[in-house]
Amino acid sequence: MVELGVGDQRIRFDRERTITAYSQTTLGWADRCLCLGCKNFLLFRGSAYPEAFKVFLEAIGIDPAKEGEAIHYGPDGARHFYGGWFYFAGEILDAGERLVELGPDFKYFIRTGFPKPPAPFGPKVLAVEFTTFLPWALETPWDPAFDAQLRKADEIMDRYANTLRALASTDR
Repeated sequence: MVELGVGDQRIRFDRERTITAYSQTTLGWADRCLCLGCKNFLLFRGSAYPEAFKVFLEAIGIDPAKEGEAIHYGPDGARHFYGGWFYFAGEILDAGERLVELGPDFKYFIRTGFPKPPAPFGPKVLAVEFTTFLPWALETPWDPAFDAQLRKADEIMDRYANTLRALASTDR
């Protein structure tokens, strides 16, 4: 494992384990989500992250196209506020207190608390949490009520995935 300073935090990470875990992950959160916020995020994913953040992700083995989660918090004037995180194999040595700011619109921080990551990341896992602002580029205007309905449908499909597959099967 390699040690690295990230703002006022200090971490130890396993780049090879992280690369291996991402190689076993087929899609990022925004690719699997049906909500309009994630569809909009996908339009900007390639340009949403500052170059310095992309270099950081590469250094620790993270695939920037496979976020653990992307969250659309809603509009903030003409822009929309987004957040999310990436998992990586590692441990925190010094928790620190401050976000790393890369310009006025992009911030990130290493976290120890997050939803359970996929198993290939191993027993010691951290997350790089980020926030940013993006424009709305979909032809469909953002509608919070519609997004809430899609999230509910996603939850139901996740909960009953095997049942839905069995019902959809032509082998019955």
